Amino acid sequence: MACLPHWIKELTPEMVKKAELELNETPERQKEALDHLRQLINDEEGFSTPTDDAFLRRFLRAKKYDVKRAFKNLKLYYSLKAAYPEILNVLPSDIEPLLEKDVVFVTTKRGCGGEGVMIITLGKAEEDWSLTAEKIACAAFISADVTVDAEPSQICGSSMIFDLKGVSMKTLVCLSSPKVLSLMAKGLQDGWPHRINGLHVVNEPAFFSYTYNILKPMLSSKMRKRVHFHGKNLQNLHKYFPVEILPEQLGGPAGKKDFQEFRTNVLEREKLVKKMNEFVYKGVEYTESFYQN
Repeated sequence: MACLPHWIKELTPEMVKKAELELNETPERQKEALDHLRQLINDEEGFSTPTDDAFLRRFLRAKKYDVKRAFKNLKLYYSLKAAYPEILNVLPSDIEPLLEKDVVFVTTKRGCGGEGVMIITLGKAEEDWSLTAEKIACAAFISADVTVDAEPSQICGSSMIFDLKGVSMKTLVCLSSPKVLSLMAKGLQDGWPHRINGLHVVNEPAFFSYTYNILKPMLSSKMRKRVHFHGKNLQNLHKYFPVEILPEQLGGPAGKKDFQEFRTNVLEREKLVKKMNEFVYKGVEYTESFYQN
């Protein structure tokens, strides 16, 4: 599959086939699952959520049309928003100055498998101490909400690259907030309607083990297998991601124009995020343990 633009609106024939083979998606199965999921929502006391096809489909696809798991995912999504409102219940316009710092970036072209690629440049926090773990997480989760609205990401999944070039131990300790790492683990695994293909860490210093040792027990065995450490070996990173989609810092051609395109697309989806933030679920899901292997 060629490297397609990230913001394409229609599925390619290959993506439709992938959805059928990997997600058990057919028109008949989709209609049946949407009806079942809406019924579960209606039967849940004190729970209201958008019920349009487009919104609910992202949760069904994330859980391969297992309706009960999709419903649990949906409840956790909103219970996390209730538990972390300062991070998860904000709007793109609220973080426009943060987006302009380019600490979070989604590549304007997709990977060869159709997946979306998010890059978090933690070294930016070394240059700007206003970039706290909470603010970076806020930008990442809003970006995730916006990018998963694109159907290709729902089917082909997403990968994340964490670039730690230039990060000092002092800064890394400040960024290793247990609260934020816990939120990240919950969000990646069960809280956000994403299919995570891989987590890639590049330019990591030896002392990064401090952070990973906090995070690792929170990850399922399946997710741990999807974590890749590349050090300074960009050639190894390029085995997973085509160079043509990456920014200059990772050996690719993407520059200011691409970063601006990403920011524009996030800010243009203000109404979408606002609509999703109008709902909340104050259940018990976020107090449960989601770390079992």
